[in-house]
Amino acid sequence: MGLAEEARHAPELRLGLRFNRWSVLRLDATRLRLRGTQVRDFDVVFDDKLFPNGNFVRTTLDQDYVKLDWLIQFIRLGDGTFRLGPMIGIHGWWSNLTLRNTSVSYQQRKDLNDAVPAVGLAMNIDPWHPLDIFVEASGMDQGASGHHVDAEGGVRVVIADRIGVVGGYRN
Repeated sequence: MGLAEEARHAPELRLGLRFNRWSVLRLDATRLRLRGTQVRDFDVVFDDKLFPNGNFVRTTLDQDYVKLDWLIQFIRLGDGTFRLGPMIGIHGWWSNLTLRNTSVSYQQRKDLNDAVPAVGLAMNIDPWHPLDIFVEASGMDQGASGHHVDAEGGVRVVIADRIGVVGGYRN
């Protein structure tokens, strides 16, 4: 719908509580605000409203995404330098999607709210303390609605051993 053309930054807040050397409970919250405009070269039907091809469509997506995950990295090699294990959680979002056809001056708005269970895998490599290289992926098949997938990877600096707070932006 042209959302990538004018994407806004997405602030993220992460709170984690480490129970022991291999288990952490984590809460993440991300606010996403996307705006885009595009001339459609095909028909779009959104919430039973037709947006015909050749029309200029302005799209707005406002979404709050929250996930609560429990990472259990019981496979540990090299005194914890390499950690691997499952993650289970629940992921939810509150979304508002608006399509506006500026050619004939009408719009359609829909709230898309849902929460789904998620399972996945988490891996960490700590080559040198406090450096941490991580890869995580989780999701769930939602039947007729499709698939929910959440994945991330990167490098972080670990300051506190038991409690951590991470803030950042997704682009």
